[in-house]
Amino acid sequence: MATRAVGFALRLSPGRASLRKPLAVRCFSIDPYDGGQDPYSPGRSKSRFDDSGRDFRGQGRSDGGRSDGGRFDRGKDFGGRRGYDTPLTGGSMPDRMGSLGQNLKHMNWQQEELVNVQKNFYKEHPEIAAMTEQQVAESLKALNANIEGRKPHPRPVTRFDCIGLPEDLLQTVKGAGFDQPTPIQAVGWPAALSGRDMVGIAQTGSGKTLAYLLPGLIHIAEQPALLAGDGPIALVMAPTRELAMQIHSEVMRFTDGSRIRSTAVFGGVNRYSQASDLRRGVEILIATPGRLLDFLESGTTNLKRVTYLNLDEADRMLDMGFEPQIRKVVSQIRPDRQTLMWSATWPKEIQRLARDFCREETP
Repeated sequence: MATRAVGFALRLSPGRASLRKPLAVRCFSIDPYDGGQDPYSPGRSKSRFDDSGRDFRGQGRSDGGRSDGGRFDRGKDFGGRRGYDTPLTGGSMPDRMGSLGQNLKHMNWQQEELVNVQKNFYKEHPEIAAMTEQQVAESLKALNANIEGRKPHPRPVTRFDCIGLPEDLLQTVKGAGFDQPTPIQAVGWPAALSGRDMVGIAQTGSGKTLAYLLPGLIHIAEQPALLAGDGPIALVMAPTRELAMQIHSEVMRFTDGSRIRSTAVFGGVNRYSQASDLRRGVEILIATPGRLLDFLESGTTNLKRVTYLNLDEADRMLDMGFEPQIRKVVSQIRPDRQTLMWSATWPKEIQRLARDFCREETP
């Protein structure tokens, strides 16, 4: 299992540009570089793909070649801070869905009326705050994890009682049969609840869904209620219908009886029932990129209220050629959102996407 939490910032120093090393949480039960080498080690910047265009599992390159570009243009966001102007297209991959999403409105965030957003809800438990540096190091070692990047680093939370969940949500978690947080949850929850952008790297079955779902429920509860015509507050993008359905099942499991509404939209089924859910309004939307672009172009929903963005199985979405669609979707989301990416591997393609979508500023 491997986890990584990331926040990137490109800062200018006299005479040259420098990329600050990201906050990174790594567990070494598996190779997060999927046969490649650690890009943060000197002289080790090997891509997941070798020169032959085959990846280390023998699969073909999904993008048909690499090219520079696709970064956000640096400019001022609607709050006057340094922000990002997301291109509708870009990145290194050709658009396998052709013109889908080409008619999206170019968002001028300085002219949009947006609700205020809160992102930092983390109150460190006294037991966690009292940990010495040696105790933190021993806890991380027990989790087989290493944290790198901009401080403060999140201290691992190894008990549900110390995460600060509302009592009803805490009882739901315990009632679901979970004994203690998994490694990615132990470090991912404090980072996500603090409002930090991050990338979590962990193998399938490691608890990634709950790692972003529980902070997401708290995030939603602290935002202004949806009004008629509003889109979702939390967006989860997934590569396949099967994964979208699985995520939605988990969401319903932990929101049953609450005011939080959710739906999943994906291709291969009738779109009308999905459209009806979107028009009624949902706080959580799980979507595959193509079907979501379809609804955005038709005006069925919008993403102006999204302040909690998750890209699940991001490496798989890139392998399947969804990068252009992901970029088009993200162009419709306010720049001061919180972004979390989840992946089983950490190739250069994912690092580049994280540099474009994740921000390092403290909320």
